[in-house]
Amino acid sequence: MTLLRGIWFLLTVPPLTIFIASWIILASWAGVRYEPHGLYDRLVRRWARWLVRLHSIPLRITGRDRLDPNQSYVFASNHESFVDVWALVLAIPHSCRFVAKKELTKVPFFGPAMEDAGHISIDRRNLESAFSSYDQAAAAIQNGLSAAVFAEGTRSRDGVMLPFKKGPFVLAIRAAVPVVPVLIRGGFENLPKGSIAVRGLPMSVQFGEPIPTAGLIYEDRDALSARCRAAMEEMKAR
Repeated sequence: MTLLRGIWFLLTVPPLTIFIASWIILASWAGVRYEPHGLYDRLVRRWARWLVRLHSIPLRITGRDRLDPNQSYVFASNHESFVDVWALVLAIPHSCRFVAKKELTKVPFFGPAMEDAGHISIDRRNLESAFSSYDQAAAAIQNGLSAAVFAEGTRSRDGVMLPFKKGPFVLAIRAAVPVVPVLIRGGFENLPKGSIAVRGLPMSVQFGEPIPTAGLIYEDRDALSARCRAAMEEMKAR
């Protein structure tokens, strides 16, 4: 069964990713401008929706009633698996851009499409470049977008939350928007790091209470990170 699931992954994920990425790249070449909930958002949501359905993942979303549709946010999520991206794209109702590590821009089709759709890449090895990218993301947020960041910076190998990076919380303070703790369950069970056999198990995305950042300064980033992690740990304990 694991072999069949791995084959199904190879038959669905790369081809569908290339197909959707090609449309995004072509739209960018044609000069299609970004609009909230416009073509780029619809294409990415379609990609995620098709993959969740093709791999028979039941997805439950809770806590969206805590979100103001007219407010921009930084969504700070845990990260257990590649399938977390599919779940988060479908769960976040806002027009949102992901903040991801620079290495992803080198993935054929996926990387160029990610940049053309306006997602933000961070080069953590270059501090000056990283700060510039966060400034770019903060400007996008102040123009009405939201941002989604995996707070650990990489996938957990055992499902246990890793230490949080400072970047998501610096971003929220710079943009002066609330941080929303997001807890994803079931990603690790569906597709552990290093595997390509999606198991089709239930997943859930839970939104916590938004944490305000008004009046916070750069030196408050660690306290904001700790508060966000505590909220996620509390959701997980329930």
